This record gives sequence, structure tokens and C-alpha cells, in this order.
Amino acid sequence: MSANKFRAWDKKNKRMWSPEELQAADWLIDPLSGNLVLGSSKDVMKDFLVLEPLRFTGLKDSYIQEIWEGDIIRFWVKDCAYIGDPPSELFVVEYDQFGLKDSRFGFHKVFTYYQPEVVGNIFENPELLTNKRG
Repeated sequence: MSANKFRAWDKKNKRMWSPEELQAADWLIDPLSGNLVLGSSKDVMKDFLVLEPLRFTGLKDSYIQEIWEGDIIRFWVKDCAYIGDPPSELFVVEYDQFGLKDSRFGFHKVFTYYQPEVVGNIFENPELLTNKRG
């Protein structure tokens, strides 16, 4: 897991900030609180932007796309033959005070048996969660 890589959801402007954009705008992660703060002039923009930091898990999906906190992942069963579409399960990547939360079937173990695919995130694609079964 990469503890030092973040992107952020801008709640006011409804857009995702990449790690590079955060760095270029002088946003830093406070190591104690986990909150985003503006580096050299932290009071200048704090009221204009409401950013929710999202951690990088250190994992990538089957298409080599990075998996971030808040991502919606679809897990397909690996190496099985099906008539029609294979069964799949949607999962939201979450953290708590102990780190990456495991789903009911074990997030890290699932990579052994399932093929993960990032299909969206909870901010830009909330409609994907209305019917979690694929």
C-alpha cells in the first residue's frame, strides 16, 4: 500500500483532483489528521475548496488502472466458463482507522480468485451502487 499518494474529490466543484494537481496547487496531506492543507498559504483558499482526500491502495486492476479509496470495483470470477455473462460483484474501496477495510470476502484475497476492474467511483458514478450485483 502506498501511504503517501492521494487524490481528492472537490465537493464544491464536483471534480477529482489528481495527485499531480494537488502537488502543483501546493496542497499537502497533514500526517496527523489525514486532512488536506494548503502548504505555504493555507488560509488563502481553505474556504473556496472542500476536498476529500482519497488514498491510493497500492493495487492495480486487471487493466493496470490504479485502485483508489472510493473506487467502485467489479470482481469477475477468474478462469471459469459461463454461458452468458459471468457473475460479478461490485465493491467500494474503503479505509478506516486500521487501514484498508476488507470486504465480506477479503479484499486482498479476492485478487487470487477474481479479476478486478475499476468501473467508477462513488462520487462520479453513484448510480452504479443502486444495483450492486453485476
